[in-house]
Amino acid sequence: MPTIIDTSVWVCMFRDTTGKIAPLITNLIGTDEVVMPQPVRFELLQGCRDAADWARMEQRVDAFQILDVTGSDWTEAAQLSFDARGAGFTIRTGIDCCVAQLALRTSCRLLHLDKDYEAIAKVRPLQLLRLPVTGASP
Repeated sequence: MPTIIDTSVWVCMFRDTTGKIAPLITNLIGTDEVVMPQPVRFELLQGCRDAADWARMEQRVDAFQILDVTGSDWTEAAQLSFDARGAGFTIRTGIDCCVAQLALRTSCRLLHLDKDYEAIAKVRPLQLLRLPVTGASP
């Protein structure tokens, strides 16, 4: 099953000074293909500090199959946010709704560290895998 790795996990891995996070991710996803949603690509590039950082990050993210967002994905993401709010959950960003929608549309598993996905999974059949890192949840 293909896996989407959320921005929260990428950031945790890039900031890891122990070298333990990358092997943990590899163990969790096994031989699954990793796909890169456009919104995750956007967030990772947006966080770059300078041109050299941008070049490194662009090379990293472009190594994966890119999942494009369609107009209907944005509509479904908005519906997902609306439904979550109706169920008593406030999703902090539309990007998370869009990534969740892409995971739903493409039947991908979503590796994350973001509590918003846990809320989304209460209103949609999102296949989640949470990175077991204590103290790292946004």
